[in-house]
Amino acid sequence: MGKLTKFAKKIIPAPLIEPLRRLYSHIVTYKQRKREVPLIKEAPLMHSKALDKVRSKGEPFNVVFFALMDSVWKYDRLYQLMVQDKRFNAVILVCPIVNYGRENMLNNMEKCYSMFKQKGYNVIRSYDEATDTYVDVRKELAPDLIFYTNPYQGLIDDRYYITQFPDILTLFTTYGFPESKSYSITFDSLFHNVLWRKYVDTEYRKSIAKRYSRVKGSNVIVSGYPGIDNFIRHPENVNDVWPIKDRHVKRIIWAPHHTITGYAFVNYSTFLRYYQTMLDLAHKYKNDIQIAFKPHPLLKNRLKIEWGEEKTHEYYNRWDSLSNGFVADGEYEDLFNTSDAIIHDSGSFIGEYLFTEKPGMFLENGIADREKYNDLAIECLKHYYIGNNEDDIENFIQQVITGDDPLKEDRISFVRQELYPPNGKLASENIMDDLISSLCPTKV
Repeated sequence: MGKLTKFAKKIIPAPLIEPLRRLYSHIVTYKQRKREVPLIKEAPLMHSKALDKVRSKGEPFNVVFFALMDSVWKYDRLYQLMVQDKRFNAVILVCPIVNYGRENMLNNMEKCYSMFKQKGYNVIRSYDEATDTYVDVRKELAPDLIFYTNPYQGLIDDRYYITQFPDILTLFTTYGFPESKSYSITFDSLFHNVLWRKYVDTEYRKSIAKRYSRVKGSNVIVSGYPGIDNFIRHPENVNDVWPIKDRHVKRIIWAPHHTITGYAFVNYSTFLRYYQTMLDLAHKYKNDIQIAFKPHPLLKNRLKIEWGEEKTHEYYNRWDSLSNGFVADGEYEDLFNTSDAIIHDSGSFIGEYLFTEKPGMFLENGIADREKYNDLAIECLKHYYIGNNEDDIENFIQQVITGDDPLKEDRISFVRQELYPPNGKLASENIMDDLISSLCPTKV
């Protein structure tokens, strides 16, 4: 393919290369969408039959959560509600991520499995390295419902992708607050159109689904976003993950995105500009702050390509060697709940961190155009301090140290009035209500 590309560049005039590339992309997309039509048309009938079958079978209903990464697990409160309800039999299946090689797949699965095991959850691995075999979901788990944690084909092993389970009730909620206008990806992919249920955070999101999805949002339910349930109503025991326990030392999260190079549409990252700045500021204010370096789960893999393994590992180790800094991987509910502020350029955190009601700075890189953000994300950004350079970041850190927060009242009001889940309940409670009314209609 590389030789063919070089040959094409020799015979095709430069001004025509990009238009031809776009034309080719449109042709490929058209053909793919045409192949998807029968699957999408067939889905409602398959769901109807599956629902009848589940109702006939009766309780307990077997629920399988397909978990990929510990950091994008958003069903914690929902899983706990199911464990407490005898009508549900819930299990978590740790599935393989296959697009970054075998070593990454195995390491990620073990990390994810260990997190659930430590919580005491009912969790199993989908892959047995010793025997090189995979769990047969239908035969071994007999699911009535499958919850997905990630929608992307090519990320999860194909044997667990949604197209393998057209006759099973499949469900999904996003692992963050979708911030972009890439509605074809977030609402109109094959995945989103063949789901039985897609739970969304707000009425705004449902209106987008009605407008842009091929099924006109017919499978969308407004539940609220379950990823923030533990920010609205804290768990009884919040784990204090910060190494310095003195609350006079402010706790600031730095969460850089992974799109450091090569992304045409999503290009939020400011990491390559500020990676040294953040270390310098941690040192400069070492008596006043501690910083949690909370990289996007994919950043390390991207950096290994950009920097090489040695420099990447060295940089991560520098954070862990600081007296007032550390690398924060995996789940982040406890990290958010016990923090004082965040500095980030991550799209999904634009909405998510607001639920802590604490101050945040969003870093702009001068490349990502705000026209690419959806209306809800733009409203959320109005309640952030915006950083465009090193001075802005330092000024924000000084504000956190002194407690100066002019946006506080408006921020809290916006979150509670515009973003909270409906019905005066947590999102997970709304999802449970919907499931029970659907699966047990005569008992509601």
